[in-house]
Amino acid sequence: MRWIVLALTLTPGLALGDIYRWVDGNGAVHYSDTPGLSTAEPVQLHTVAPAKPRTETAAAPALTDREAADRLCRDRLAREAKASLAAERDPAPSRDCTKARNKLALTKAQWERKSRRGYRQSDKIKFENLIADWQLRAQQSCN
Repeated sequence: MRWIVLALTLTPGLALGDIYRWVDGNGAVHYSDTPGLSTAEPVQLHTVAPAKPRTETAAAPALTDREAADRLCRDRLAREAKASLAAERDPAPSRDCTKARNKLALTKAQWERKSRRGYRQSDKIKFENLIADWQLRAQQSCN
């Protein structure tokens, strides 16, 4: 543990040392804190100033309570108008429509399974009536 603390306290001092750059015989570029060859050149490091926090930028003037309430009201009305326009362009099916379509699909799938295994005439009549009923409900609620 002592070695870690010692290493961390000495690390900032390494950043203040010189950095050297050189190219070896194979053309590979090397960087180090000690010159590797006689052709090593010191590298100039550029420091970057930290960005200013956003709190230092000019703040918008504070709104009065009445102005804030008016702005909220205008924003709400704009959202509602946008939503109603979107609903007119692409109306989402109602709950009843979705339910009727789902029940119709489910009843058709049940009849499909039942008819593969064999069925009685009473089953056929029952499922035909259910399918006709859900088709009618889907037409009425979706249009």
